[in-house]
Amino acid sequence: MRITDPELGKIVDDFVAESTGDVVVVSDADGGLVWVSPSAERIMGWDGSDLTGRSAQDFLHGEDLPTLLELRAQYEASAALLRIRRFDGSFMWCRVFSRPLHGDNGEYRGRVSVFRDASVEVESRRALADSEEWYRLLVENVTDFVTMASPDGKFTWASASLTRVMGWQPEEVLGQVVVSYLHPHDVPGLLELREQMAEGRTSILRARALRADGTYRWLELSVKPIFEGGELVGRLTAYRDVQAEVEAQERLAKSERLFRMLAENATDVVAYADDGLLAWVSPSVTAALGWEPAEMLGKSLIAYAHPSDVTNVAAQQSIAMTETSRRRFRLRNRNGEFNWVESHAGPYRDAAGDGSGWVTSFRVIDDIVRAEEVLDRRARYDALTGLLNRQEVFERLEAEGRRTGQEIAVMFCDVDRLKEINDTHGHAAGDEVLRAVADRARAVLRGDDIVGRIGGDEFFVVLRGVHGIEEARAKGEDVRRVVAESVALAEGTYSPSVSIGVTLARPDEAIDCLIARADDAMYEAKNAGRDRVVAF
Repeated sequence: MRITDPELGKIVDDFVAESTGDVVVVSDADGGLVWVSPSAERIMGWDGSDLTGRSAQDFLHGEDLPTLLELRAQYEASAALLRIRRFDGSFMWCRVFSRPLHGDNGEYRGRVSVFRDASVEVESRRALADSEEWYRLLVENVTDFVTMASPDGKFTWASASLTRVMGWQPEEVLGQVVVSYLHPHDVPGLLELREQMAEGRTSILRARALRADGTYRWLELSVKPIFEGGELVGRLTAYRDVQAEVEAQERLAKSERLFRMLAENATDVVAYADDGLLAWVSPSVTAALGWEPAEMLGKSLIAYAHPSDVTNVAAQQSIAMTETSRRRFRLRNRNGEFNWVESHAGPYRDAAGDGSGWVTSFRVIDDIVRAEEVLDRRARYDALTGLLNRQEVFERLEAEGRRTGQEIAVMFCDVDRLKEINDTHGHAAGDEVLRAVADRARAVLRGDDIVGRIGGDEFFVVLRGVHGIEEARAKGEDVRRVVAESVALAEGTYSPSVSIGVTLARPDEAIDCLIARADDAMYEAKNAGRDRVVAF
């Protein structure tokens, strides 16, 4: 199943972010499970191999099947509360957040879902059912809602939860300008974020928003720009009610003790550093990384960073002295391994408002990173050969064409008579030949050359730093010669051959013209009898 890069970013930001300790699942259009995060074994007892290829409804409580079917029928982001069977046969309540996946042409390709343990939530609801007043308070204080806005800053959609939080009906705000609902003092902050959003970055802002009753409420806005074809088509904003948090911060400024109580009982790891050294770490670090808080005191967080992430960690700490930032990096756990974490860091202010070090909170996001890597590989690589796919190889060629200071050549390679192999020996044999061609071509090419499969029997190679057409032709002959070695098939051996067209890139030449010339050279090789290299 192939997923494009824009879809990947959308999946990550909208659905798998903040899912530490959750189970992440990717399913195809028929509902079959194609990938399950390793956390499934830790949380539910299932090994990923037990789940792959099966349907989610195989593990669902019978009474919840209608809810699952309704969830699948929604071709948009959706959520539901379901009972999922553990390996031991018991059922666990899960809050399921689901998002559809679409192909390049908009066709439905499957879903990515996050299963979050909701046992505590369900038990709380059952207890609250005994008190109608408490239940009412729970419902009235649901704090999250989502909106979409056009590039000119007008609301185009709002989730129904807007009414619970702000009192507005969704239809009341449609067509209205977003900034007209912000406190005047907070409008400049939102306008400043537009430069970041133009670069495709998700931005976070705290601002006061107008409620239907005329009062203002503090919200945290996570604003993500949406692009299609390189053009901004809208902005997706998730709002989190932080009124209580802001009020708590005001109280915490007067009481160090309240801050300590909050931090020590958080599930995320909270740490305070003074003069670059950790002065306090919450007990939750033991569950996250295995360290006891006392072991980390007096040390720099940089000392726990992965060697490749030292610069990133140091940069966040520097920024955190004056402003809040969010970054990902790897930290060493007690077993000597590294875990991916997402860290929010910012300046610490004492009761007098004076600066005194920085505070960070972070959570482990290994499952999220693994899910991103799986989806990223599917988006950029050919599943059969492991080479780059058509879109990726041509994008890299275009980027290479913008570089200066070295000459590049391209090779258009076509496997001869692949159809005859498929017709005579079956498609499995044809696939084996394609894999052999890919492996051999990759082995004879240099490490910085670009090679990809761009069609059924077509391969494309970009040669960097060549010195003339004859060197490029010689490299093509190397590929042709190594490919010709026999391949062991179930029915015997087969010696494949390739027809190769080679050409040099011209200064300031359009990429389409370069590809077409290489294609013409390849067909010249075909017409000349195949199994040869033709250079234009």
